[in-house]
Amino acid sequence: MIVDILLGSACAVGLIIYWKVCSIRALAMQEIAVSRLEKLYDDADTEHSEKASAHFTYRMARHWWFMPAVFLMAPFVLAFAILFDQRSISAAKKLEGHGSAMDAIVLMYFSKNPLTAAFSGAGMVLILIPFMLIGLFLDKVKSIPTLVGTIALIAAKAAPRKLRPRHQ
Repeated sequence: MIVDILLGSACAVGLIIYWKVCSIRALAMQEIAVSRLEKLYDDADTEHSEKASAHFTYRMARHWWFMPAVFLMAPFVLAFAILFDQRSISAAKKLEGHGSAMDAIVLMYFSKNPLTAAFSGAGMVLILIPFMLIGLFLDKVKSIPTLVGTIALIAAKAAPRKLRPRHQ
């Protein structure tokens, strides 16, 4: 009985330490993501849709359910993009502002929720394989997109068209 209580207490303390370490590490990554987003917002050459998708991704990536939601949305968005979108899917262009902001946002999520990110990322890879084969056969996929590119595609489809200012 006492061993069970001690073991349960040790597991609870370990879980709290894990959450705290992940939160502290993610805070540093969040500052990097915010600085890159600010550069993206200040850039006059960046399209509004890229700003909106990066803003949407940042807002959603601050929650633990972001990658599982992307994992669940990925088959539908990829199927729609492959079958009905007139443009071809290629590896995400490494735009100076948008690409670095998306990389920082995904890195922020991975450092805050490593277990959820690992399981969802592995599932995303398994989902991408059949869709990439179908896309290659239909000549809709020109190169293999990265995980960040897939998240950017989903964010571009799911992001609101206008950035709405939040009331403070």
